[in-house]
Amino acid sequence: MVDLLSDEFVFYIITAGHDYGASKPYHEIKLDKWHRVGKAHVFYASDAMLLLPRLARLIRETDHDFLYLNSFFDPAFTIQPLIARRLGLIPIKPLIIAPRGEFSEGAFVLKYKKKALYIWISKRFGLYSDVFWHASTPLEKIDIEQVFKKKYIASKPTIFIARDLLEQPNIKYQPYITPKLSTSLPPTKPLQLCFLSRISPMKNLDYALRVLADVKVVVCFSIYGPLENKAYWLKCQLLIAKLPKNIQVVYKGSVNHEHVVETLARHDLFFLPSLGENFGHAIHEALRAGIPVLLSDQTPWLNLEQKGVGWSLPLNAPSGFVQAIKHVAGWSLETRQNVSRKVLAYAVEAGNNTQAIEQNRLLFRAALSSQYLIQRKHT
Repeated sequence: MVDLLSDEFVFYIITAGHDYGASKPYHEIKLDKWHRVGKAHVFYASDAMLLLPRLARLIRETDHDFLYLNSFFDPAFTIQPLIARRLGLIPIKPLIIAPRGEFSEGAFVLKYKKKALYIWISKRFGLYSDVFWHASTPLEKIDIEQVFKKKYIASKPTIFIARDLLEQPNIKYQPYITPKLSTSLPPTKPLQLCFLSRISPMKNLDYALRVLADVKVVVCFSIYGPLENKAYWLKCQLLIAKLPKNIQVVYKGSVNHEHVVETLARHDLFFLPSLGENFGHAIHEALRAGIPVLLSDQTPWLNLEQKGVGWSLPLNAPSGFVQAIKHVAGWSLETRQNVSRKVLAYAVEAGNNTQAIEQNRLLFRAALSSQYLIQRKHT
């Protein structure tokens, strides 16, 4: 977004000074100061700076025309600015909220009572009465309408569909275009399967492990991602301990963004049976790496089998996932090369940003044009 729209908009980004779940700050970053990062101005905040009074002062002292909140339920970066706005601690400017899949059926049912209570309270205090909503897909627009229009808020929400802006495939990560395997995988050669996402119930890693319990071919399953939910990871470890000997599981930690595509390209198949995605950037990164994807049908990436680039399967039929893994393990080198070419071509097609740029531009312009009306309403 910053790279493609910075000629028209100046971006000031306030973020934590460390990765999610980490305690140590980023290396060689001065906390609580503005930095120039690429085309954006970025403020890496200490934990103390993220307390409501200090965060409100930071937003108030940062000249801006509208505020963009990149979550719905995030306590620090969304709920606090909304409260500060309601209390008059920050200027009343146009506000855009991007839920990022938090209203999908699979996501919303997790901690449902707590989420429903917060939405009910936020309605009573009018926190969302005049906001713009950024939906990444038409499906997410429907999710937002179902939660806010039908259940909690009488007035129709103002929703703009603006697809996420994507990076293009890099030719050097084409795994099967150069000779890698001479034949189909022999019985002793493990299929390189990978999962890359946050380790949380929403991403459904435990389901993937249950699927692997029924897989008969030899598999090396590499898991990448931050441990967002340690109790959930303990549950996954118990499942790993019960897997048959033909399934090897290795947790390899988080991957820096610049190394994600390169890392994925070392594998034969990407496996993400997510309970729901508003978009799924990791999925596009796997496609950019030239490897097929094995997904649930709860993401926007559908009809993959017809396109020859993977599978999007219902979660109530785990045998379909088992068969897909077995199928990929039996591919010849020629089949792998052909599939890799199809995957890369599909990634290029999906990554065409022309329409998405215009959609995001219209969203921002609409917010700016509403500035006078919103300020007048609150005076």
